[in-house]
This record gives sequence, C-alpha cells and structure tokens, in this order.
Amino acid sequence: MPLSLEWYRAQKTELLVDFEARRRKLLFLCKRGNLESELLLIAFVETLDLQLSPEKSQLFETFLGESDQNLLCWLLKYNPQAPTEKVGIPTQYQEIIEEIRLNYLKQSLLVDN
Repeated sequence: MPLSLEWYRAQKTELLVDFEARRRKLLFLCKRGNLESELLLIAFVETLDLQLSPEKSQLFETFLGESDQNLLCWLLKYNPQAPTEKVGIPTQYQEIIEEIRLNYLKQSLLVDN
C-alpha cells in the first residue's frame, strides 16, 4: 500500500521545522564577543540548507562552544599575541573552518560584483 501524499507533506513540513529550529539555534550561538568572528559565522549559517548532516551540525555546534579568542585566531589564521607564529588549528575543525572562510570570501565576491 503506497504512502499517502498527506504523509509525505507532513514529513517534509516536519523536516523544515526541525531544520529551521537548528538554524536559529546556530545563529544564536554565532553571537560572539567580536564582530569579525560573528560576521564569518553568521554568513556561513545563512548558507546552510537541508543537506546539513546531523554530524556536521553537531561539529559546528561544538566548534561554536570554543572561546571567542580561539575562534577569532582560527578563523583569521592570525594570533595577535604571536603574530609571527603559525596558528595551530585543531584537526577536527580544519575542514569546517576552511568552509567558513571560503563561504565568506565567496559572499564578499558576490557583493563586490
């Protein structure tokens, strides 16, 4: 017996509501003590779509739990206390940090053109 159209619509609505709740939570967690980090993080969250895996969502949430100072250094790849030293980014965050940085650069290019 095939599933009804109403069932599919209910499932889709539930997915959209769940996604929007996760997105709003992540936007709230993006509020930081410095504007630079906040701009990068919010621009990234605003581009997320339903394809965001629960694992990636959890990793990003864990990432947002890090200190403002660490996030700023990792996102900018610069440490003002040691400007000549290379910033060490934890392995588990390297991919997501690159995505955040590339997303921001892509958004900036779209605005400039």
